[in-house]
Amino acid sequence: MILIKKNIKILFALILLTVVFILPIGSTNKYKASDIHGSELDKINSQSFIQLIYQDKIEKIDSALREKEKKYRFQGNVLVNYHGHILYNNSSGFADPIKKTKLTPQHSFQLASVSKQFTAIAILILKQKGSLTLKDSVTKFYPDFPYKNITIEMLLNHTSGLPNYMWLLEHKWDKKRAPDNKDLIKLLAKHKLSLYFKPGSRYNYSNTGYAVLASIIEKAGHKSYAEFLNDNIFEPLNMNQTFVDGSPQSLNTKKTEGFRRWGYSYRTIPNTINDNIVGDKGIYSTTSDLFKWDQALYSEEIISQALLKKAFTPLVLHDKYTIKYGLGFRIKNAEDGKVVYHNGRWNGYRTSFHRYLNDSSSIIILNHTSKSINSRIIKDIEKILFTET
Repeated sequence: MILIKKNIKILFALILLTVVFILPIGSTNKYKASDIHGSELDKINSQSFIQLIYQDKIEKIDSALREKEKKYRFQGNVLVNYHGHILYNNSSGFADPIKKTKLTPQHSFQLASVSKQFTAIAILILKQKGSLTLKDSVTKFYPDFPYKNITIEMLLNHTSGLPNYMWLLEHKWDKKRAPDNKDLIKLLAKHKLSLYFKPGSRYNYSNTGYAVLASIIEKAGHKSYAEFLNDNIFEPLNMNQTFVDGSPQSLNTKKTEGFRRWGYSYRTIPNTINDNIVGDKGIYSTTSDLFKWDQALYSEEIISQALLKKAFTPLVLHDKYTIKYGLGFRIKNAEDGKVVYHNGRWNGYRTSFHRYLNDSSSIIILNHTSKSINSRIIKDIEKILFTET
């Protein structure tokens, strides 16, 4: 009976290769991300084949997630893409663990620092349009910016030495409302805090740098950060559930909140004075929309592959120290090839977006209950995808 089942599976695999994979793996990359599944009938048929051929992997992934939900009370959404096809896109737990509102894949999550890749790509879009260069100084766009030798590239690769804006807001902001990026630029000019080091001399992960980049996008792009991303990334890719917090697009979505454990229950994490600053964080999205983003990065629909290659290239300091960060993406070389990724953490949200370039695969995890478990889940899924037969 086992042999018969295996033979049936092999037969369907051959059919799949003939019908679904007539083009080489990754060939869908030449199409727009918004059209990657073709007609609804093709989508259903293709997904049915995928579910059959990779049934064992899918069951193992689901089992691993259910174990994490039971043992660690993991609550969030997970999408697993294998060779350009969604194997798994499911939810664990609640959208609101206090009210026991069921979580669905349609719920949007604050991406935290996973937002940085959208800020970086927006800058590269402006470079592609000729609106700026990476060697431009911040003072070209903001003449009152107090640090004269900081370039856009230094902001992107975290070598600017800028001080922590969160400390600045928490100690120097004296108004009742939360400040925005325009307020931050003014505060930096007014208080002139000391740099951590000479710009370009060291690497130090900087949220301030990406907040400043969002302001540069507004100057060079002649529209708000939210509008620029919506017009140049979200709308072209039909990322209909992705938005910058506070923008009009955020009104009609299933937006989650961040929570923390409190005994056997949960509490909502309140707003902070830092919440309105965007660029380093502030984007909400879903696993399905992030899959569209993932697929678009294999094409030139949004940005040229030459510029994207630069984003995926590690920084080398002083011609000898390799820093595993490019432009908005962390980078590592795994046994099976290059992985570009980013993780995020903010107000209860724990997010992960990992892309396995050699396999055209990705793992996306969005959770919102302060549970630092993403890395364990990723390791489990990587084992299932790449080492287990």
